[in-house]
Amino acid sequence: MPISKITYDEQLFILTKLLEAGGHDFRNFMPELVAHRFEILLQQINVDSVDELCQEIETDENIREKIIDTLYISSTELFRNPSLWKELSILLIKKFSDLEHIDIWIPRCISGEELYSLQIILGVLNLTHKTKLIINTPTKRHKQKILNAEYKATQLEINLRETEDKEYLERYLNYDDNKVQVATDLFENNFDISISHYNTIDADKKFDLILFRNRLLELNQTGCNETLETISTHLKPNGYLILGHKERITGNMLKNFKLISKSNAIYKKKNIKTK
Repeated sequence: MPISKITYDEQLFILTKLLEAGGHDFRNFMPELVAHRFEILLQQINVDSVDELCQEIETDENIREKIIDTLYISSTELFRNPSLWKELSILLIKKFSDLEHIDIWIPRCISGEELYSLQIILGVLNLTHKTKLIINTPTKRHKQKILNAEYKATQLEINLRETEDKEYLERYLNYDDNKVQVATDLFENNFDISISHYNTIDADKKFDLILFRNRLLELNQTGCNETLETISTHLKPNGYLILGHKERITGNMLKNFKLISKSNAIYKKKNIKTK
């Protein structure tokens, strides 16, 4: 009889196998979140035991990608939280437009909506030509979804109602019934997508802006601290980090960041001078 639930110890065992087989580490995800998503997964696949599932993880890339797809649920849409994109536009004009090069990192890009929202803003501000974006995505399926750049139009239309530059933004969007296709050919090949975990990036690479929205909510405190340390390492002094509007940096990690927008969770890295 197919299993429908797993224990906490079984969950850790499966996650360890997933790490060993594919390099994706979910051990610092919130246990209750992982348990819920595993329940969803077990409704979609047919395995009789945890041992059988682990065997398939070791030998079947499709099963690994399906598990990763389930654990990495997309949590955004094109121009979600319109006030953020308006504030980011102002920030880009004031702080970035005079830079010779702009380096941006999206460490865990799942579906591409935030990537293309940002790309469209950069296009409207005429900053595309001097911007380089580095995108990490976990699987081939995620990469293909990002490159397809096709999304539901309904929520986008709602988000754009609050956008003053709607007519400029829509130059980059092609509507077809209830779908919208992003005109990716307008972005001058200014972004690289790699299939990798976010902490595999070149240790010396530094960025002016990092987008990591609604991902800290998935992590326990250890995971949050380790992730923010990695992000801080790759953020230039006085660079900017954007989190989800419900996410906050707390405790010891505040030594590295200053909150500059409470409503949109925009942080600036402190320029700490070493003696």
